[in-house]
Amino acid sequence: MASRFARRGFALTLPAGPATLPPVSNALVLIVGALVFSGCSVSLSELRQTPPVRSGSVTAPEGHVRLASCVQSELNATDTANSLLYQTLDLGQGRSVVTGSHMGRHDPSLRPVIELSLHQDGGVVNLESRVAGGPGLWGWYGRRVEKKIWPIIEKCAGGKIKTNG
Repeated sequence: MASRFARRGFALTLPAGPATLPPVSNALVLIVGALVFSGCSVSLSELRQTPPVRSGSVTAPEGHVRLASCVQSELNATDTANSLLYQTLDLGQGRSVVTGSHMGRHDPSLRPVIELSLHQDGGVVNLESRVAGGPGLWGWYGRRVEKKIWPIIEKCAGGKIKTNG
């Protein structure tokens, strides 16, 4: 029995063999896919020049270095896929950073995805988070990590964060 479309004069015929796209279409698909999934890589200095995604402050009597170290440990514990390498760096003068970076597939250099900046001001630590932009996979992942970093900060500090944005 013919389909109702064939009975009305509409017939769809498919070529024999596997479906293939013209070569130009294959190249276009590869280029678009590479742009979407690779994202834009930025240097650490470029990331530090971007405006913060969120900022806040928390009371941390034990200091910014201990808070940063705790945040790094918690991020490593929750990142079961080992997607990012988290590093803590004491910059001196009451400042430290926790950076999450990934290694390029064909380039062994680390590329920053997210950075949490901590600045000690008496018993209060001021916080700023920055995410490497871009519509790609690492931009998406950085935004995802940025959202989960703030509850981790509260856990490590033992108190609520006063957010500024």
